[in-house]
Amino acid sequence: MNAILQFNKRKYETPLEMLGRLRIEQPYLQNEKLSYLGRLDPLAHGIMLVAVGEVNKDREKYLGLPKTYNVKFLFGMSTDTGDLLGFIKNVQDGAHVDRKKIEKDILSLKGKHKLLYPLYSSKTVNGKPLHEYGREGKDVILPERDMEVLSVHIKDAENIQSEKIFEAAIYAVENVKGDFRQEMIRKIWEEFLGQHTGKNFLMVETILFVTGGTYIRSLADLLAEKTGIPCLAFDIERTEIFL
Repeated sequence: MNAILQFNKRKYETPLEMLGRLRIEQPYLQNEKLSYLGRLDPLAHGIMLVAVGEVNKDREKYLGLPKTYNVKFLFGMSTDTGDLLGFIKNVQDGAHVDRKKIEKDILSLKGKHKLLYPLYSSKTVNGKPLHEYGREGKDVILPERDMEVLSVHIKDAENIQSEKIFEAAIYAVENVKGDFRQEMIRKIWEEFLGQHTGKNFLMVETILFVTGGTYIRSLADLLAEKTGIPCLAFDIERTEIFL
């Protein structure tokens, strides 16, 4: 069999875990050569392309396809991973932010940007994935790449309480398999809740149409720079890939 197929990666599973699940759920794929085309982080979910058979020889040409994401940006906190599965770096009062300015800054994402790769990503530097530098606490110069947002649409905005954020982070810690510093992250989020119980933070749901290779977590860092408010990607769903 030679094909490019679309499957849904579940939240909390890695792309490799998704491929293993597909071999069980789709018996016709059990003995085929499979690879994913463009990864999603464990906390991200949605559509992934899977190369089957001889198509793997041409996989590079499928890595730069434009994509659509439904993203919930959380304002008022940041982590070293850019999502909930990380060490908290900064917390700022999110209850009294200027929503109109934030929405204007989100809309200003449209266009081309030269942005840093996230430290916790699979991009390699000197033959070593960036996330290994991060876990080892070693200094590394983050490479840049051109990223482009082709269109932006703000879907919704609402306040979310610290307790709900804490629950989502702990649920992630409990459901992601492998070594993702879970025990240390749990302790950090428990400290967060103890210090910020009952506080509100702003979450803005946004639809982004982007070029291939655009990192949503890098856009969260850009939003933090634009707004002056810490920001992370609370939820990332890839809804479309344009073949």
